Amino acid sequence: MFLISLTLCGESADEKVAGWTYSSIDKTRTQNDILTYGWERWFGMGIGDATGDGLPDIVSGKWFYRNPGGDLLSPWPRSELGHAMDGVFVLDVDGDAFGDVIALRCNEQYWLEAEDAEGTTWRSTRIGTLPICNHGISAQGYTMARLFGKLQYLVVSNHENSLFAIEVPLHPEETPWPSVVVTPDGATEKGMVASDVDGDGDLDLFTACSVPSRPVQDRQTRVCWFENPGVFKDGWLRHEIGDLEHKGDRFAAGDINGDGREDLVVSEGRWPGEEPDASLFWFERPPELKQGHWTRHTVATGYSMNSLSLGDLDQDGDTDIVVGEHKGPDKKLLLFSNQGDGGFVSQLIDTGKENHLGARLTDFDGDGDLDITGFGWDTFQYIHLWRNDNPLRLHP
Repeated sequence: MFLISLTLCGESADEKVAGWTYSSIDKTRTQNDILTYGWERWFGMGIGDATGDGLPDIVSGKWFYRNPGGDLLSPWPRSELGHAMDGVFVLDVDGDAFGDVIALRCNEQYWLEAEDAEGTTWRSTRIGTLPICNHGISAQGYTMARLFGKLQYLVVSNHENSLFAIEVPLHPEETPWPSVVVTPDGATEKGMVASDVDGDGDLDLFTACSVPSRPVQDRQTRVCWFENPGVFKDGWLRHEIGDLEHKGDRFAAGDINGDGREDLVVSEGRWPGEEPDASLFWFERPPELKQGHWTRHTVATGYSMNSLSLGDLDQDGDTDIVVGEHKGPDKKLLLFSNQGDGGFVSQLIDTGKENHLGARLTDFDGDGDLDITGFGWDTFQYIHLWRNDNPLRLHP
């Protein structure tokens, strides 16, 4: 089966998929507390069970949202993490009964610990002062992983293309937390994903990488993976995968064509984003990693796709793709249903709701399928939730 390449404008074969219930988790968010330029927004979104009830909660910007359970349509109780905090991770830092959050405030990093089981108040400990700030407040690129199979690591990018890995130590009260510079040649404001690319048992990093010889506007159009050295140190080895047409924005890894090897999926971000010329690609991992060529496949082309996630949404055993548009007249949320061999069928979930660093997949209601959440940049007031009512489930 051939890949379907779609242009997401004008006439389209897309049809809105029945069986998704939309609700707003929040529609009263303000701009960031630190306004140097006047346009600053929040970038953070972290998902995890912070209250111990078995249901994933959300941190986004300076707010914590407690999962109400049930049909997810009840209000999500909201509390503030602290002035100008931008929550990006929910994780268990110290093994106690209360939830923990990692938040960024420009060039300061914080560990926030709930002071009660409901997460209504939080106390903060500064864990670092890495120069990660971009766009005036926080970092657009971040991920969490067990890079060395033991402790958790937080990876963030900065405005000067560096990638930093921060170790969550055994004794988190001892600050600053250890950190290394993975590479000074990443890409500002871009995402990344951890994956065991070379199969040696530790996690490497996929992201965009800079090409200094190119004009400034085209320097982040190359895709790379950075090889984990097996120890916590600076300077991971860079391997180039291929080029994009425009800047790579979001990254995800998964087996797209069913050959047992993890491939790379990349969406392009465009600014100002007035033309539908951003593409969604997947790069096919070769059988012989160090000698083979990663083949680039086009899935679709549309408006700036600053949101991307992978998961088996139709429960047929293969990896599907969800993207959300940040720009364009329709602001589409799209599901690309994998046909099993890397060919896709496009299905429209919703329109009119901007996604920026969103389209996150999580089973929020515990019913066994993946729901979708996201937030906007232009429409920064909103946090969106699409509850999956199993519209595509193939088995009863």
